Amino acid sequence: MSVTRTAIVSGAKKKTVVKVANVGPTGPTGPAGVSGGNYTHIQSAPSTTWTVVHNLGYHPGGVSVIDSAGTKVYGDVTHTSVNQLVINFSAGFSGKAYLS
Repeated sequence: MSVTRTAIVSGAKKKTVVKVANVGPTGPTGPAGVSGGNYTHIQSAPSTTWTVVHNLGYHPGGVSVIDSAGTKVYGDVTHTSVNQLVINFSAGFSGKAYLS
């Protein structure tokens, strides 16, 4: 099977037809991917450095920190392994880190 797509270029005087792809049969289903996880770290004692052992097995891309007053706080995140990260702040406080 052949798929075609028409592209109209602004200001062009003629229509251009572009052959996009030849489509073959669908291949077999691949293996399931790694299940996405999440983790909530509770920092009870105020600190400028939070060490978070999450055991997710990967470097979480989403790290959000909320202080005990409910305000979002930004810190420097360093992934020390696939199961741990460290967050450094300019001032010590307590709160929660949400990882995903």
